[in-house]
Amino acid sequence: MVRRYAIVVVREGTEHWAFVPDVPGVYGRGDTSDEALSDAAQALEDCLAMLGERGEPVPEPAADAAEVRFADVAA
Repeated sequence: MVRRYAIVVVREGTEHWAFVPDVPGVYGRGDTSDEALSDAAQALEDCLAMLGERGEPVPEPAADAAEVRFADVAA
C-alpha cells in the first residue's frame, strides 16, 4: 500500500530540516532542501516499517499541504 505524506522543509541558517506533521518525531536534515527531504522520507519509511513489524497502528496521512504562508509579527 502506498500512502502519501506531506513533508515540510524549512531552512535554519545553512541547514535544512524536514518534518512529517502526521508522524511526530520523524524528521530529516540536510545541507540542501532535497537532502533534508530525502532524509525525512527515509526516516518515515523506517518508522512506518517498525510500527508495522510491532503490530502498532500506522498513522494515516491527514495533512494536506496546499500552500505555505508566512506571518509577519512584531517581536
